Amino acid sequence: MGLNVYTSNRLERLVERLAEIVAQPLPKTLDSEIVIVQSFGMQQWLSLELTRRFGIWTNCHYLFPNMFLNELYEGFIKDMSDDALLFERDVLTWRIMKALPACLENTDFASINAYLKTDGGVLRVWQLAVQIANVFDQYCIFRPEMVLKWESGHGKGWQADLWRHLTNSVKPDHKARLRKEFFKAIRKPHHEIHTLPCRIAVFGISSLPPFYMGVFAALAERCEINLFLMNPSQEYWGEIKSDYEIAQETRKKIPLQLSVDDLHYEKGNSLLASMGRLGRDFIGLILDYNPCVHEYFEAPARTSLLHHIQHDILTMIDRGGMTEDDAQTILLTKEQITADTSIRINSCHSPMREVEVLHDFLLNLFAHMPDIKPSDILVMTPDIEQYAPFIHAVFDVPEREVQRIPYFVADRTIKHQSILVKKFFSILELNNSRFTATAVLDILECPAVQRRFNLSPRDLDVIHQWVRETRVSWGIDAEYRSRLGLPAIKHNSWQSGFERLLLGYAMPAKEEQLFQGILPYTNIEGSEAQVLGQFITFANTLFSTVLSIEQSRSLRQWHVALKTLLDELFLPDEDEIPDTNALRCTIENLSRYEEQSGYTHEIDRAVITAVLENALREEYVSTKFLTGGVTCCAMLPMRSIPFKVICLLGMNDTAFPRMAQGVSFNLIEQHPRRGDRSVRHEDRYLFLESLVSAREILYISYVGQSIRDNSEMPPSVLVSELLDYIQQGYKVPDANITDFITVKHRLQAFSPHYFEPEGGLYSYSQENCSAGMALFEEHRTARPFIGDDIVCAMSEQHIIKLEEISRFFDHPAKYFLNKTVGLYFDENAELFEDCEPFDLSGLEKYHIGQRLCSQYIENKEDSCLIETIRAAGLLPHGNAGTAALQSLIPPLKRFSKTVKSHLCGQPGAVTISFPCEGFTLTGTIKNLWSGELVHYRCARIRARDRLRAWLEHLILNGAADPSLPKKTLLIGTDHVFIADVIAEKACFYLQSFIRAYRRGMQTLLYFYPESSLAYCASLNKGRSREEALNAARRAWQGNDYVPGEGADPYYERCFKNCDPFTEAFEELSQELCEPIIRYQKSTTG
Repeated sequence: MGLNVYTSNRLERLVERLAEIVAQPLPKTLDSEIVIVQSFGMQQWLSLELTRRFGIWTNCHYLFPNMFLNELYEGFIKDMSDDALLFERDVLTWRIMKALPACLENTDFASINAYLKTDGGVLRVWQLAVQIANVFDQYCIFRPEMVLKWESGHGKGWQADLWRHLTNSVKPDHKARLRKEFFKAIRKPHHEIHTLPCRIAVFGISSLPPFYMGVFAALAERCEINLFLMNPSQEYWGEIKSDYEIAQETRKKIPLQLSVDDLHYEKGNSLLASMGRLGRDFIGLILDYNPCVHEYFEAPARTSLLHHIQHDILTMIDRGGMTEDDAQTILLTKEQITADTSIRINSCHSPMREVEVLHDFLLNLFAHMPDIKPSDILVMTPDIEQYAPFIHAVFDVPEREVQRIPYFVADRTIKHQSILVKKFFSILELNNSRFTATAVLDILECPAVQRRFNLSPRDLDVIHQWVRETRVSWGIDAEYRSRLGLPAIKHNSWQSGFERLLLGYAMPAKEEQLFQGILPYTNIEGSEAQVLGQFITFANTLFSTVLSIEQSRSLRQWHVALKTLLDELFLPDEDEIPDTNALRCTIENLSRYEEQSGYTHEIDRAVITAVLENALREEYVSTKFLTGGVTCCAMLPMRSIPFKVICLLGMNDTAFPRMAQGVSFNLIEQHPRRGDRSVRHEDRYLFLESLVSAREILYISYVGQSIRDNSEMPPSVLVSELLDYIQQGYKVPDANITDFITVKHRLQAFSPHYFEPEGGLYSYSQENCSAGMALFEEHRTARPFIGDDIVCAMSEQHIIKLEEISRFFDHPAKYFLNKTVGLYFDENAELFEDCEPFDLSGLEKYHIGQRLCSQYIENKEDSCLIETIRAAGLLPHGNAGTAALQSLIPPLKRFSKTVKSHLCGQPGAVTISFPCEGFTLTGTIKNLWSGELVHYRCARIRARDRLRAWLEHLILNGAADPSLPKKTLLIGTDHVFIADVIAEKACFYLQSFIRAYRRGMQTLLYFYPESSLAYCASLNKGRSREEALNAARRAWQGNDYVPGEGADPYYERCFKNCDPFTEAFEELSQELCEPIIRYQKSTTG
């Protein structure tokens, strides 16, 4: 029996002592060893260490402190009731919710009443209840005597009144009361407790509140309590003060006219004093119980800067504030500090760059220190949710398999990690939403949803196309829009899209034929019918489910509704079952909360969503620690596990140490005591533990340079304190020592500085090396995106389709990169329109105008076409759509009248198969009118329009059939171009186009329709070559009102580093465009 404290600066020594103790058999063979730890990580590490020593380690019962107390009380307190559950934080929250309305009539609750009268409704009440429950739970642990006094009728104020209200109607078996009953029971003479183990080990816990230490001290009278505590210093440091504490206490002594020297404060080691307050207070608390202390300190070999600092802390030497002449100042040569990599501090521009730099650091570490394995490395960050995606992005896709570093990420909450849980909350957020196309299809991206409705990822591509082409934007149907206070219009809703899809599948394909005001969507293949059915089933299930949760419900009713939602919309696979079970358990707790708290009022969706999110915030993905790879986890207290290499990411000024976010009514914060919890002190001590626990290397990185303007940003104050300590106590002649241990990284991973032999920076990325070399060479020799030396293989196909060669000359660079290279730059990720159209875009006006023009030219009524356009969802709703359409009609009618003046007879088409240059041009030429090929465009004529018309003109003139039209008209709103008969030269000119097409399929062609035509048009007017090139550049660059041809993303990428107007451009432009300028005559301007 007794309280034994085993302390050391190395956790390995404490494990050795624990192994010696547990090697002694327990009195009863089947009894389990009781070991109390504070984290799963410590449990895992301890099990591995004991297994390594014993060969097998089993029958050990690991407990967290709270779990241990619960089991302990059950064995000691005979009349312990289930009412203890009523004081769990979650249940207590709902009991407070129930009690508040009655308590608000009390004048002591005036401030609470005023707070709740502001906007927020039930959600605001719940949020307040959560805060009160958290504070009451802290009172039970940190101020147990206060809540017990409240129960006995002492104490004033609304908190005391509310606590009495909560405890009067039930047996107050809360933590403070149970602890008091435990003390009574254990102090009774001859009290036998059969469940009490003969020895208990408390291992690796950095701090415990006095609440727990009092229990352990009482137990020490009946059994053996062994407390294994890591202590960074072998000296007594219970009286040392940090500069901040000294300043605070000095201000209090000012009335006594005492100076700092008169007060005789001891600072000890400045790092220990500044960062060790949590451990100092805990050690002082333990010593108050007069334990038997056993010390097992081990001085590190002072072979590196890190070991020197650890030794300073161990022996409480303070080198801070020393000068170079001080005897204790350590002088290092430049060669020594350059070779010493034990402490590295890296300043980066972003979290992504931090992880990229870390990855290169680890590769370099494995290359130069082969004795270090991935399992020897711990990576911690204050915000694992922020850094986890970057860790996965960098570590999951190494350039070479040999660079793959095994790793795992721990401490991620289910809400952030699980796609299923994320989509579950996305569905809850759809309540009272617009059901936009983006939001609905985002739900369908979840694999569990796809499985539930028997859909595959490939089916999603088809579904996306359907939604885009049926112009679905938002809203279930007209009735749903009406419920939102908007006009009951069906167009662009999910109902209109489904009607078009179903009608298109049911009816035979007929071009744009309305059926009862619905325009069938005809692009559905027979094999896609099942996909359509499953998609509509999904949508209807989603809509009905979301609409059903609009209503407020009791907690029990929400349990049923949310369980139904989970079952009807999700089908988890084996990997998703643990996350689903955690979510399901959280949902099932709702019924328990109602039963235990008696809160039966209805609450709305916003409140229940907040309740679930709050509950899942502390539910972590089940991940084992120490699985053989690099351990990546959050910076949590009690993580003092030793590793050869400890890496701290995200050590930013505002991120670490954390600032406490308390509430104004917390009485603990108003009257603090030793042993009270402080997240800021916990973080400071965690940093100190990390500094002491790193066996060979301490690696720190932070965002120290702005990604916007490269301005410097400070690191965490703890990093600054470490740098200050090093700078003051360790000197390098004629240099600043921190310059050797701090590295400022570049914004981009492909910066040439990473590949300079003597630069100090390094990278293991071959891709970044190539990019860096290209960037370095760019300043000397500009290279085009696609060089002339790049020639792709050409297909031996001897048939050229007319439509393909026409598309090629619309945009040769785009066609080459798309078809030959497989690159797509301007293919915008096809985003969905989440709003109905409010106006017609320029492109939509053109397409609608072309269709109406065709109607007018063929002397047809436009009413049917207008209804078809409206049914297609192209027009703004209501009068706005009518007005937008009506504004187009007068100029369209005038234009169609102009076109009709050039037409004779009826339109026709001809299928051609035309041999030329060893190839055969095949295709169909339309718009043949009584001896003329006529193209019209209700807009200005573009270069590509002239090229297309010219190609067809050449084919018709080169064909041997005399019945084919030999004259071509190209009619636009600005010009009418007429090309006359050129039968004898048609084949010659066509050969030039075929040769250019063949060459342009193998390499980048220096031909740009607008600029090339502008160049030739200028030459044709007798201008000089320089003037012609200037005309081409004007077409390329554009002006303030119209973007130039060069603004196209394909041209911009291809010619970013070089002049597009080369001799090849001039030669090809003249070869292809000069005949167009000569033979296509404009009759109007």
